[in-house]
Amino acid sequence: GRIQVDHALRAGLVLNETKANFLAANPANGGDVASLNIASMGKRKCPDSCSFTRVFRNVLPTRQTWTAKVTGLTAVVSPSVFTLAPGESKAVRVIVTTGAVPNDGSWRFARLTVAPQGGDTSQPLLRLPIAVSVPPPQKLDQFQVRNSCFTRW
Repeated sequence: GRIQVDHALRAGLVLNETKANFLAANPANGGDVASLNIASMGKRKCPDSCSFTRVFRNVLPTRQTWTAKVTGLTAVVSPSVFTLAPGESKAVRVIVTTGAVPNDGSWRFARLTVAPQGGDTSQPLLRLPIAVSVPPPQKLDQFQVRNSCFTRW
């Protein structure tokens, strides 16, 4: 995407994240980047389903309602409608179902759109990208096949 400063200045919701959480999410140290409270959501290994949680904070001076939905992949958003007072935060969970996605390791893309409803509708739509991949099934080597035969007896 591209940065649109005029839209960013009018955004009614923000996502906050700390330096400590970024350091803890480093995959080289066993962290999970998907757990960061950032606009993008992605998982390389998403067999069956995967979930993301994002915490939005209302920076408007008034109470506002938003609706959230995913397009591009099958997903459930909870809550899909939420109202926040000024300064209030809400955790929104997105569960992407990948049962119909080919397990070939290629990336599939979607978008979580959060739109203002009623109140101050001059805010821009928030569009958060989602990328998931379903890895191919692991091939068993000869040793694993022999061991699995013995464990069944």
